[in-house]
Amino acid sequence: MDTSSWYRQPPSVVPLIDACAVSAVLLGEAGIGKSSALNTVFEATQVSRGWDAQVRVDLGQVRSWEDLTRKADAVLSRLGPRGHAPTASSSDAEAGHAHLLVLDGVDECRATGKEIAGWFTDLAAIYDCRRLQVLIACRSMAYTDVLSQAVIAAFGIDESRTYTLAPLRRSDLVAAASAKGVDPKLFLEAVTDAGAQALARTPLTLDLLLDTFLEHSTLPASRASLYAFALPHAVMHQGHDRAPDDLAGSQPQRFTTAARLACYCVLTGAEGITTRRRTEPGLALLAIDTFLGTQEGTPGDTFTIERPIVEGVLNSSLFSNRGPAAAGPAHASIASYLAARYLTNHQVPREQLQGLLVHRGEVGEPGIPTDLHELAAWLISLRPELGPWLIEVDPQAIASYSSYIEDPHCTELIVDGLLRQARQDTPGDGLPWWHMAPLRHPGLADQLEQALHEAVNRAPHITHELELILNLIAENEVGELLQAVASIACDAQYPHRLRRLAAQCAGMLDQAEAAPLLKPILAELAQQPEHDPADGLRGAVLQTCQPWLTLDELLAALTPPRTDPSLYTSFCRRLPASLSEDQIAPFLNWAGSHLMDPDSLWAGWSDEAAMVQGLFDRALSGPEAEARVPVVAMWLRIYLQTYPQLAVPAPLCAPLDDPENQHARHLRRTLTRHLINVAQDAEDAFQLAEGWDPHPTRTVRSHFETSVGPEREQRTSLLDAADLAWLVKFEQSLSDEKAPHAWPMLQHVWSMARTTDAGQDTAWSTQGTRVWSQVFAQDLEAIPIDGPRADQLRAQAARRQSRTEPWQGRDEYITTTREFLAHAESGDHDSFVPLCWNLQCDPDTGRFAATELLTDLLSLPGTVILADGYEHRLLAVARRFVTNGLPTDSSWIGTNSLPARPWAAIFAFTALLNDDGEILATLPSGQWQAWAPTLLAFPLTSTAARHIGPRGQLLEMALLHAALQLETTYDALVRRCLCPPHRRRTVPRLRAQTSSRR
Repeated sequence: MDTSSWYRQPPSVVPLIDACAVSAVLLGEAGIGKSSALNTVFEATQVSRGWDAQVRVDLGQVRSWEDLTRKADAVLSRLGPRGHAPTASSSDAEAGHAHLLVLDGVDECRATGKEIAGWFTDLAAIYDCRRLQVLIACRSMAYTDVLSQAVIAAFGIDESRTYTLAPLRRSDLVAAASAKGVDPKLFLEAVTDAGAQALARTPLTLDLLLDTFLEHSTLPASRASLYAFALPHAVMHQGHDRAPDDLAGSQPQRFTTAARLACYCVLTGAEGITTRRRTEPGLALLAIDTFLGTQEGTPGDTFTIERPIVEGVLNSSLFSNRGPAAAGPAHASIASYLAARYLTNHQVPREQLQGLLVHRGEVGEPGIPTDLHELAAWLISLRPELGPWLIEVDPQAIASYSSYIEDPHCTELIVDGLLRQARQDTPGDGLPWWHMAPLRHPGLADQLEQALHEAVNRAPHITHELELILNLIAENEVGELLQAVASIACDAQYPHRLRRLAAQCAGMLDQAEAAPLLKPILAELAQQPEHDPADGLRGAVLQTCQPWLTLDELLAALTPPRTDPSLYTSFCRRLPASLSEDQIAPFLNWAGSHLMDPDSLWAGWSDEAAMVQGLFDRALSGPEAEARVPVVAMWLRIYLQTYPQLAVPAPLCAPLDDPENQHARHLRRTLTRHLINVAQDAEDAFQLAEGWDPHPTRTVRSHFETSVGPEREQRTSLLDAADLAWLVKFEQSLSDEKAPHAWPMLQHVWSMARTTDAGQDTAWSTQGTRVWSQVFAQDLEAIPIDGPRADQLRAQAARRQSRTEPWQGRDEYITTTREFLAHAESGDHDSFVPLCWNLQCDPDTGRFAATELLTDLLSLPGTVILADGYEHRLLAVARRFVTNGLPTDSSWIGTNSLPARPWAAIFAFTALLNDDGEILATLPSGQWQAWAPTLLAFPLTSTAARHIGPRGQLLEMALLHAALQLETTYDALVRRCLCPPHRRRTVPRLRAQTSSRR
């Protein structure tokens, strides 16, 4: 079956475990498996991550801030108060997240979105969340801007870490059918014949489809029909050992009872029903006595609800465990359907339904509470005559579940209601158009055409309604409006954000037809780049037009990214993989003077290296890979001179299921041969052997070869021990001038092969040749015991032995360090600089820890030799240093030299910021002006949030007092970048006062 007919494939798919490796938000429609996904991560990471504490909170059972903190206490009690200075070691502080908080069912919480947003903000304001990983699950339409902004502010989870769960794939359906004992082929054919693809793409409804097909060999086409067909049968399932005839009550009686129980739970907010006569305090459970003895009706019959029927229903698959002697609806979607079915069967009048479903919000506007949205949609599905007034009250609430509604008139009313709401609201009010569900009905094209015509005739800066219309056109694939959509993308009077959205929409409707319509935008942006300051429009147009652009047109449209992440940077990252065979060599030539040039503006893009990596991966893939090796070697030699973090290209890594793959080995040897031939000096030769990333973090995959499995080995070198004999033979064929370029690689390969019999045989066979003396002799030839080589080996052994002995200078180190602290406390603020240096030393070994430049001052290894309460003493001397001290020299700015004094200043400012920031708020303006150049120019060790965040806060504080100094420093840094003294990147040197330890 063609999977493209099932759903629109998202632009990129990320494995669940990878997405949840850090704090993230999971979105998705009802029943798609958000809770199951969180449970999978929760259980999988329990052992692999070794959390200090972890807890999962179902917000559907949370009513207040007190409820939330009580349920999350297992984690929150382990967090310190915000602003508390940690006392753990620096390595522990940087080790990553230690606690996991899973927040499920945001959309099912009885609190409002604003209240939940306030809870998130309060969590971050009260607790130190730096070592807390947070995973949040919510239905897409319920994740409003208000919630999104609160999550960003509280937990740093921005759009790049907000994921929508992908629908099930065909392979998932096949696996699920096989697990149920259903013939996958017959089941998939039945799904297609019934038009039930939308139902098969979510786990909840797929399970019901399989059960229905297994029992009846037919499938209903709509969700309402599926629930009406499957749930009455599910209520009779009570374990494999209980036949339906043994159960209390008939099927209609049990289903009616289930609907009553679910309705009470939904409308009261109860978690479930307890079979005990009294409920326990603190648990939101309904007692079974609430239902016993009441009369209910079924078609042609009335009956009394008795304990055996209730207990039997609670043990059916429609309900799940809620603790000892308690059960609640198995899924919120099932509960809402049962509640709607109950209200429909009793023909509850509109006036009474209004009292149950419609509440007035904070500003007096009527609306439907979040936890009742699905119930309202099911009511419209079952009683379409209720649609007009429910949709008018809250069209957005009903739109969240529009897939439940089959009545075309109601769907048309939903679209009208959303358009009306968009005209009334302003951007940022929280209407998440990007999560819009399909709203197809026969008159949708005419409806949207009219709305689009009216919207474009309003002021061009009023775009909120246009954004909604464009999303509706795209999500519902209204191809008739492609020309009108493309004209908006091409109209420079509209804001760039709206034009980008229109370009995306046009590409989704018909990429081939949209490409020539959008192509003129590239010429416009070449002349007037200010029309697209965030690169979003450029990215959207390139994604649509690329297959129809010549390589010259494509290269002319590529400019250094100005915003990251963006559609454009996403396009750039994926571009190498999409190049055709005849485009790769010219693209390599372009990349050599742009991407690989450290002086190019492209070098400032954080993912420049990833794009280069993708380019080399692509260049060494495909049928012409070997023919491209010479040009790859030419540019690779130049790029390796910049000391990049470049992994061995994926096609050169053997597939995991074929570790001896000869094609990959042949390509590696061919590339090695050419790199040796093009090498110009010893550094080129060294980089060939040692210049590859020793710790590649990516999963090595090749997207261009399909004959073997995609996942490949991780390599840190082009050659390995098995290549020694080949490399020796190749070295023998080289001239005396070229042979030295092969020796570093030979030494590297020999280090891997020296303990193998084959390696020894190969090495001994070279006696008397030039390579013997350069590579093998130092390991295999006897050496005089009184010669310089023997002395060198003895010295190395002595150094190794000394590392295992107690450090003889410990006592002197302790005395000196404590003196530096005492001097700094007595007013000698200059002593703070050698104090910071000494605190990096491990008192047990005398060696300096390889700490990052922004490591927490209060957690350095040397602090263990200070008396209790040292944190306050260090903060006091840090304050004295930034308050009374001044920079002594600024000549280091823009160079590769980093003096100790500005480095100590960064320590001090960061420590004071992490304490509470109040000290820095009282720092005189003169001191801010003096230290501002240091705060801006001193380099970050990485772009990780833990480094960028504090520095950004410090610069914001400095900007209030030292705007001129920051501008001058920034100008100097830019000029230095544009006019560097040399092209090669080097590692900054820290001029340390090594004499400070005496």
